[in-house]
Amino acid sequence: MLIVLVLRTYIARPYTPFVDAPELAAMLRQETPPLIVDTRTKEQFAKAHIPGSINVSKADFEAVLAEANPSTRVVVICPTGRESVELTRRLLSAGVDATYLRGGFAVWKGAVESSGTR
Repeated sequence: MLIVLVLRTYIARPYTPFVDAPELAAMLRQETPPLIVDTRTKEQFAKAHIPGSINVSKADFEAVLAEANPSTRVVVICPTGRESVELTRRLLSAGVDATYLRGGFAVWKGAVESSGTR
């Protein structure tokens, strides 16, 4: 019975594509880097964020869905990666090429900027 419950839980969750921090670092060096959507708080974003990223609250995420260019890859970042999964799924459902940073900003060891929100 326990095995059935575990399998139902695991199978019921759809796969959500993700990138690891080294993979994201490589993507950012490409000629056309992805759009980084950082959903952390304004204060967290101001303290440190990936260069070129935009800060969008979860409440304002509908604006990202409305304006997302289907030809631009979007990488969603949150503090630990957990919240990004749901937002990435919403983008994918809207036809956007989206993924999330597994482990969130907590695992990012690349370049950061500190400034006001963009």
